[in-house]
Amino acid sequence: MKTIASFSLKGGVGKTTTAVNLAFASAAAGNHTLLVDLDAQGAASFYFRIRSDSKVRNRHFFNSKSRLLSAIKSTDYEGLDLLPAHRSFHKFDLILNEFKQPRKRLRQVVRRLSKEFDTIVMDCPPTGSLLSESICAAADAVVVPMIPTTLCRRTCEQLMEMCRRCDLPTKRLRPFFSMVRPGNELQEEMMDLFRAEVPSLLSTSIPYLSDIERMGIQREPVSCFSDDKSVGEAYSRLFREVTAKSASKRAAA
Repeated sequence: MKTIASFSLKGGVGKTTTAVNLAFASAAAGNHTLLVDLDAQGAASFYFRIRSDSKVRNRHFFNSKSRLLSAIKSTDYEGLDLLPAHRSFHKFDLILNEFKQPRKRLRQVVRRLSKEFDTIVMDCPPTGSLLSESICAAADAVVVPMIPTTLCRRTCEQLMEMCRRCDLPTKRLRPFFSMVRPGNELQEEMMDLFRAEVPSLLSTSIPYLSDIERMGIQREPVSCFSDDKSVGEAYSRLFREVTAKSASKRAAA
């Protein structure tokens, strides 16, 4: 089983579109896949036209496997299910603080779900918090979308520092370039700089395309409506690269 979190401390970098398209790529590769929408705003759930389920509120998420499983919804795509968000998820930090060893609680939830699915993809809220630390502790790989800008570079450095401060392995972080504009000299300079600084940077990048923005209108993964097959192929390459690196890390361990 592979658990992938799509996460960034910064919003507006393509986090949810990454989670949705990675989950679709996983299912298309033949994996029974679960997309977990951890963000109370429910953007990933919106993309799949699935409403939140009142059966799973903040405490139920961590305490009741039966409620979790009953809340999972099938999507329109074979092999891809969704655990939709609920507005109460914004209280996750308060709930986690009530537990002993709170960073382990999400990992326990993932382990319960892993008995039912080959791949779990988590769409995570953009915040530095106890939930963020729990995400980094629970995932086999944390993909970090980065627009090639100074602010995103700084955000990635802050995320690595958070992991070091909490004694979490930074090797699980998988930053990659998102919203890349070919021919943009400033972006190209920033990409060259970051490649020299971050050995864990993924080689796959996602271009800036209007079809990705249209996901909010189409409400489906980009591969399902775009005539430009290159963008769907880019997410498939990203999924293969993430899982291959995670597999090699487990083999080395």
